[in-house]
Amino acid sequence: SLFATYTDDNHLDASTNVAGRYDFSRDWEGTGSFDAYQTYEDRGSPDAVNGKSPTRTYGFGGRTGTKYQVGRYTFSGEVNGARRLFGDVDTSTGTTIDNSDRDRNEFGAMGRGSYEMFPGYAAVAQVEVNRRQYDSSRDRAGYNRSSSGWRAETGIGVDITQLVRGDFLVGYLKQDYEDSRFKDPSGLALKSVLN
Repeated sequence: SLFATYTDDNHLDASTNVAGRYDFSRDWEGTGSFDAYQTYEDRGSPDAVNGKSPTRTYGFGGRTGTKYQVGRYTFSGEVNGARRLFGDVDTSTGTTIDNSDRDRNEFGAMGRGSYEMFPGYAAVAQVEVNRRQYDSSRDRAGYNRSSSGWRAETGIGVDITQLVRGDFLVGYLKQDYEDSRFKDPSGLALKSVLN
């Protein structure tokens, strides 16, 4: 991105992704992927720290999973992890904003089961857990932002066409922050996904 006037905002975004699948048998497959990226926060982002130039963010991550089908039942699972890093930025007053308190690791796991009631329609149940671990025990405002959470949902999976599948799920989610000054969000979870 190149700007005619605001040249301090010039930046280069880049990403790469490698993914693969291995079929152990007709009914059992394994998948994996790895990605790496460099991007810059948009000036309108609620996370923008108003530096002289946009904040550089970069990182990498990967995931691995498996899916097994037996009769009308399908079972799948996945684990994933990512490393998120944020660059420091200078201000117009000559000081530097240290963004290292935003650096973190993110981990997650998912388990899913479905039963095909009749062709094109399946009952689905899914559970996910996550962990967000910040490098700094306290950010610049004195908060510990590390947290753990989970969500459990059930609903229906629909083959909309031969190429498009939709999941429509409802359930419950909860996220627990290590800092007691944060309110732990919890409540109704809705998910609609098209693949």
